[in-house]
Amino acid sequence: MAFLEFRVDGEKVLSRNLRIIADDVWDMQKELWQIGELVRVSARENIDRGWSETGGKWKPLSQRTQEMRAKGRWYYRNAPSGASASGPILKWTWKMQNAFKSEPESLQVTISNPTLYFKYHQSKERDSGRLPRRLMLELSQTDKMQAMSILAKWLNKKLAWWNYGRQF
Repeated sequence: MAFLEFRVDGEKVLSRNLRIIADDVWDMQKELWQIGELVRVSARENIDRGWSETGGKWKPLSQRTQEMRAKGRWYYRNAPSGASASGPILKWTWKMQNAFKSEPESLQVTISNPTLYFKYHQSKERDSGRLPRRLMLELSQTDKMQAMSILAKWLNKKLAWWNYGRQF
């Protein structure tokens, strides 16, 4: 029996039993790459919007951050085009938005972001009370449906090739 599971920050987001014989299910790297890209694009869209489906609208920037931005202090000395003291959130250098990586293997795909502060915004278990939780990497209902569709197409091809006749 094959099993499909999506986890985000250790939390089970989607779990499905795929009622097929899994002996020949050994390499779905192409399909998992497509799913990885889907999730990467979704994370970037969440940053652009400033909210996520289950995380809701993000908290505004703190007063301290707004003051630092307005004065051009420390990290905020080189203001990007279109930036102000109050926004955009998480898009000052675009480092985090552009750092999402998708690493597909034969039976799993890992989506990560090596930016040091990403984990503090994303994590459910919070070590730092300074940074508010801002869910970027999240599977929306649409993402889940599209991921299942990608896998269903692959499984249908396999089932037709195996001549099982049953399709999803």
